[in-house]
Amino acid sequence: MAPHQGYPGAVSDKTKLVAGLLALFLGGLGIHHFYNDNPMMGIGRIAVTVLCFVPFIGIIFLLIDFVWWVADVVMAFTGNGPFKQDKYGRPLQ
Repeated sequence: MAPHQGYPGAVSDKTKLVAGLLALFLGGLGIHHFYNDNPMMGIGRIAVTVLCFVPFIGIIFLLIDFVWWVADVVMAFTGNGPFKQDKYGRPLQ
C-alpha cells in the first residue's frame, strides 16, 4: 500500500514544473532526479555526461545523453515515468 493511500488527496510538495525546468536547464547534471529524491538516476546522469568527454567514445555517450535529456524533459513536464510521484508515492503537483 502506498503511503498516500491512507490520506485521500495527499499531494507531494514537489512540482512537475520545477522538475521540468531543472531537467531543461540542468539535465546533464541530473539535478532534476535529485530533486525528485532519485539519487541513483542523478548519479547515472552525471556519469553519462562525464563519459561524453572521453575521446573517441564520447560521441556515443553524447548521443545517449541527448536522447536521455529529451526524454527526461518530456517526462518531467508531463508527470510521467519517474516524475509521476515522489518517493512516498504521492503524485507531484
